[in-house]
Order: sequence, then structure tokens, then C-alpha cells
Amino acid sequence: MPRYLSFKYVLMGTSSNFGNMSNTAVGPLFLLFLPLLTSQILLNNLLYGFSEITIPTDNVD
Repeated sequence: MPRYLSFKYVLMGTSSNFGNMSNTAVGPLFLLFLPLLTSQILLNNLLYGFSEITIPTDNVD
């Protein structure tokens, strides 16, 4: 796998995890409940991981 493809995996995973982290850390400061449950975060990561499967066939670069 070329280097730039593995970097795409890292960038996509980081952006997804940053969104989950910011929702979980900042959300309870303004809401009376947790914005995402643990099972919702795990399901989100699983579905996002499946969407990254198409990256090796990407020829846009």
C-alpha cells in the first residue's frame, strides 16, 4: 500500500475520533445528558471503518 493511502486512513480515523471526543467532552457542559452512549460511539466507529474500505481503490490523487 502506498504511503499516501495509509495517511488517508489516519486522517479519516482521526477526524472521526475527534468528533466523538469533542461531543463526549464538551456536550455534557451544555446538556443534562451524554450526547453519545458508548454503544453509539462503537457503532459509529464500526460503520466509519467500513467506509474506509474503499480507500485502496481510490485513484483521485
